[in-house]
Amino acid sequence: MRELTDADLEAIQAYASDPAVVEFLPWGPNTEDDTRRFLSAVMAGRAARPRRQWDLAIVLRREPRLVGGCRLHVTDEIAGEADLGYALARGYWGQGLASEAARALVEFAFTRLGARRVWAVCEPANPASARVLEKAGLRRERFLRAHRFMKGRWRDSYVYACDSPGR
Repeated sequence: MRELTDADLEAIQAYASDPAVVEFLPWGPNTEDDTRRFLSAVMAGRAARPRRQWDLAIVLRREPRLVGGCRLHVTDEIAGEADLGYALARGYWGQGLASEAARALVEFAFTRLGARRVWAVCEPANPASARVLEKAGLRRERFLRAHRFMKGRWRDSYVYACDSPGR
């Protein structure tokens, strides 16, 4: 993983405009303007002090090609909570990349940020995302019926979370 740059626009746009990739996400499919606005927000978030969000590129080890993105956002500094998310280009699904990125974000949250808790949501209709979260050490804690209105309909959510190992 690495920080996103303006040069990543085309690679981000390639997966962010794919309806299958963004089916369960609250954003997308992106237009190129949407992706430009996203990158602008990422740069602003990176400059904030204290920094509360890390939106990162997922790149392949064997070649420096961006194949997806992941994020960790501090949602409550006082409670020490952060949420995580990820998206991968369709051609890279099922290879363990999202699980590896999610594990790294959880470790970063606990060891570098001193977070107490990391959480995420996913739809029950997206079992692949649930597996990613479980492989990253999160456990399903809650089911929320009609949790959010997204893309024209109410969506259910599972809430996953894990606590700092020292807690």
